[in-house]
Amino acid sequence: MITKFESYRTESYENKKIIIVDIQPSYRIHMDMDMKDFTNWLNHHDYLDILYLFNGPYLGYENEHEIKEWLYDYGLDDTRNIEFFEKNYGFFRDMMDSGASDEEIITLGKYMIENNIFSTINIKENIPGVSKKWLNTNNYSIYIPDLQNVLLKFLDKNDKPLLIGGGKYECFKEVLLLLQMNNFKWDEESQFIW
Repeated sequence: MITKFESYRTESYENKKIIIVDIQPSYRIHMDMDMKDFTNWLNHHDYLDILYLFNGPYLGYENEHEIKEWLYDYGLDDTRNIEFFEKNYGFFRDMMDSGASDEEIITLGKYMIENNIFSTINIKENIPGVSKKWLNTNNYSIYIPDLQNVLLKFLDKNDKPLLIGGGKYECFKEVLLLLQMNNFKWDEESQFIW
């Protein structure tokens, strides 16, 4: 059966890269998607480069092997084209959950990346477009995660990856913000966003 997602991907999407965020057993209860459709779709697109991001044992969740076994249980044939990475969580959440706009977070993140600054705690100067309340404080600190280097290795300059997974306003959004900080565009497909 060809799903809406299958049709969209073959007809409209030219890039060969996908980033999957937190499609894993611990979050299954929150996912409003058919896992067999998802793994069937992956099976039919095994020529794509896939970066599979997950929250792992460091945060009390499944490891890479457990996630692969779970996907196999739903019908995935192979993972040879999939790179798994334990991304961790919460690198931008202090500001996200405290009312900062996406634009402020992106502006601040770009500044940090350009100036090789790991955490907002280390910023003492004013940054145009960013409220002073977000700077030089432990209350709203954000940091540039190791995922930054993984994304830059995975993506080429003009790539526009397909981004799927969840949670839409949590980890998914953190990855989306990090892509924007690095000037990447993206496509998304709502059928596989939870």
